[in-house]
Amino acid sequence: MTGILGRVPDAAAEFSSSAVAPVLAEACARAGLSSHGAELLRLGENAIYRLAGAPVVVRIARSADRLGRVEKELCVARWLAGAGVPAVRVQEEIDQPLVVDGHPVSFWHAVTGGDPEPAQADLARLLASFHSLADCPCQLAAFDPLGPSVLRLARASGVAANSFRMASNAPT
Repeated sequence: MTGILGRVPDAAAEFSSSAVAPVLAEACARAGLSSHGAELLRLGENAIYRLAGAPVVVRIARSADRLGRVEKELCVARWLAGAGVPAVRVQEEIDQPLVVDGHPVSFWHAVTGGDPEPAQADLARLLASFHSLADCPCQLAAFDPLGPSVLRLARASGVAANSFRMASNAPT
């Protein structure tokens, strides 16, 4: 299927390092970067590559239906950067996300480990700075940590309906 996003991959289409290699090469070419020698870091929901010639990480999403999620990730990262929160930074020199053969692609600054290794106090400071931020300008869904569990319980056989409704917003 083709459209505004180019060739849109079938949901069942192969998502492998060899299948996304041309996407990586095209996205890097458009961004003025070389994909030669790129190292695959992870292949899951995204194909994540570290470029050999620049301190850049490239994330290639599985399919066009992930475009909204990629745009949201970029928006949140930019919001955090603007607020000075230490988080992974977007490669702002590149207009993104790019869409290559129906795959949303984003570019990020590579992060390397540092010494000393972070401790619980570091996490506490990070969380405190995050929770003191002004409202996020991005469209985010409300956080509902129990929602998926409540839905699974509601569908389970042998679980009394009244055993979990009191602690959730499940419909009665």
